[in-house]
Amino acid sequence: MRLMEDDRQIFEGYLRCMYMSDPPHADNCNGMTAQLAGPYVLADKLGDLRTINLLVDTLVTKTSGKGEMPGRHSIGKTRKRLPTNSPLRRLFVDYYDLELDGRSVH
Repeated sequence: MRLMEDDRQIFEGYLRCMYMSDPPHADNCNGMTAQLAGPYVLADKLGDLRTINLLVDTLVTKTSGKGEMPGRHSIGKTRKRLPTNSPLRRLFVDYYDLELDGRSVH
């Protein structure tokens, strides 16, 4: 069985978050969502709450006050990789609800 830990980019991203508090960077929110998903899922599997919080805070900071949030496609693609009780998945539900309601994140 091949685990996501075998994916070098995901593992390197996770280590960068864990040891240097340096989350992935992207030009837009959808790109960031895709880059955060792998390290987030790995941190969740390992029970690393510090890294989980760093990654969620990074996404919230990227979206807060800018009216920018992940699109439905990005949320749907990433959400499938997350456990149902995941804080990031719950955040995505909130984003999706805001998008359907026509509001932005502030």
